[in-house]
Amino acid sequence: MKKNRFLLAIPVILTCFILFASIGKGEEKKELPKNIEVTLANKENTPKVRRTEISTIAPKILNKNGYTIKEVTFEIVGLNSDDITPFIRVETFPQRLTVADNIQDKKNKAFSYALEVPEDIDLKTYELRWIVTYKDLYDEEQTLSEPFYIEVVSPNAFIGSLRLVLDKFADWSGNYGWAVIILAILLKLLLYPLNMTSMKSQSQMQKLQPKIAEINKLYKDNPQKKSEEIMKLYKEEKINPASGCLPILPQLAVLWLLYGALQGYTPLYQSSFFWLKSLGSPDPFYIFPILAGVSTFLQSSSAGQNQDPQMKTMTYMMPLFFFFIMMRFPAALSLFWTIFGILSWIQQHYFNKMHKTSVKVITPTPKLR
Repeated sequence: MKKNRFLLAIPVILTCFILFASIGKGEEKKELPKNIEVTLANKENTPKVRRTEISTIAPKILNKNGYTIKEVTFEIVGLNSDDITPFIRVETFPQRLTVADNIQDKKNKAFSYALEVPEDIDLKTYELRWIVTYKDLYDEEQTLSEPFYIEVVSPNAFIGSLRLVLDKFADWSGNYGWAVIILAILLKLLLYPLNMTSMKSQSQMQKLQPKIAEINKLYKDNPQKKSEEIMKLYKEEKINPASGCLPILPQLAVLWLLYGALQGYTPLYQSSFFWLKSLGSPDPFYIFPILAGVSTFLQSSSAGQNQDPQMKTMTYMMPLFFFFIMMRFPAALSLFWTIFGILSWIQQHYFNKMHKTSVKVITPTPKLR
């Protein structure tokens, strides 16, 4: 009897074993694809970085796995080690940078990654590796790694020259903040003749405003005739209406070149000034951006632009414009523009006093017949 029961139990045991085996087989994790695409700064996928700079590259991670990936990180290492020599890691950037909590399928995430490029590095293309890690559907960490290239180039001649001058002033003054102030004073002296030309032209234009207003009133329904009369007036008074704007172009060119010289410059990142821990980073308290806007307003208002209806809006818009752009620019550039603007305001005030030009009152003229 016991033997018969044992024989009957065998099929039951086998059936249970098969069921458990089939259930376990159904729960086996499928091997998931690793399909991540990483692109860098430009079409050739070879970012260009410059000597003596904290250079930023712009990777972009594209998820093509077919599902959402989580806890995505990015890291740059050497070909055979974690050492990225001859480049230097930036202290504010961790070795493994957290990119996103998740990236959905067919979506991408762009971000910035900074490296310090030494001054004495050879000008050539260097090979490194990027490493991307993420968690898949099963919360298991996946790792992908591929080589990529960075090309080291030299700053152009203008930027290199400005940096050389800035370095000399910093050696003399002991700080890059004072060097920027000295540079602002020097450039203001060099541009002094052009600024005076612009001020004279603006003063002449202000004197013509009553006549121009009268022409606008008389020929408001005839734009062509109005333009002809205004140009005739300019010719009679021997005034070039563009002469007030042309001297501003060299100033804008200097500002653009200075931005290129200050942006990313390693010594600025390593130099503090008053409350600023780094002159190469934006002012965290927005003090210099505010001062830059205030100095721009003082310069515009002292030039009498608020008396010209067409320029009145610019008197208020330009300070706001400079405030917002300086919020994102290096603090050194905000410092430069603040000093430059204050010096321009002083120069305008001196010009108004010397030429006895009132920027508040314009004597009306008789109506044109």
